[in-house]
Amino acid sequence: MKIYLLAITAIFALTGCELPKEDNRFTSARLAPDGKRGVFVFKRELYYPAKMGLLGSGQEARYLVNLSIIGVYDMASGKVRVLHRRDNGNVYIHENADFHVREIQGSKALMTDDDRKHYWLDLESGELTALPLAEELAARGREPGVLYLVDEKGTLISVNKPLPGQPKTSSTEEIWLRRASGEYERISEVRPMADGYYGFKEDEVHFYSAAERAYLIYNLDSRTFRKGNPREIPRRSYDQVIDFRAGEHGSPQPLIGRKIDGKWDYQEVKINTEELR
Repeated sequence: MKIYLLAITAIFALTGCELPKEDNRFTSARLAPDGKRGVFVFKRELYYPAKMGLLGSGQEARYLVNLSIIGVYDMASGKVRVLHRRDNGNVYIHENADFHVREIQGSKALMTDDDRKHYWLDLESGELTALPLAEELAARGREPGVLYLVDEKGTLISVNKPLPGQPKTSSTEEIWLRRASGEYERISEVRPMADGYYGFKEDEVHFYSAAERAYLIYNLDSRTFRKGNPREIPRRSYDQVIDFRAGEHGSPQPLIGRKIDGKWDYQEVKINTEELR
């Protein structure tokens, strides 16, 4: 890639023409729960910027390279493996509308694209499979909501709201379960903005039920409820001691964070981005 860019630079320096702009960045990154590997999205762009026209509509941006790359970073060795590449052609895709890593369990990752499209990513084969989650929930009058991947089988939890125009229920938000088979279950209503009132651990959902006025635990295997304890609701942020993420609007390198004495210390990863092609 460097030789390619140097050649382009030399040609345009001799001809006096405008040089293309290069913009490479990591736009999304997330650490697997076991802390052994992280999944990231890398954007590689080489393009002529758009130009405003004095009398006409101007000139749109023209891309020479426009790739969205999904890869895996091994936390112990620092090795990188590319899983999936998408050539975006001459279409500008903002990082907010590109691939994002949402959840990881075992060798399975839940990815989104433009917020409304969902995919399963196999971290071993790199296979990317469409998941019609938004359509399935819309058929039930619900938005996709906040998603949690419970296990490697593909069990999903959605904490969601009704679609606009749908009849209002007693609670604004509800917890829905999607099993790997595609079967859906409504588990309970939840308080609006109630992040601290529910959690997930070992095939169980811990939550506060306003209808029952009690904390409950739902076992995904036995499909039974039992009384819970608010002090035992699992909270990922409390247990988390290492993190892997990208900057808010993309960054030259992903960041590895380590919690020391309750405070986060973030350092840049040193990935050779020339390997990401």
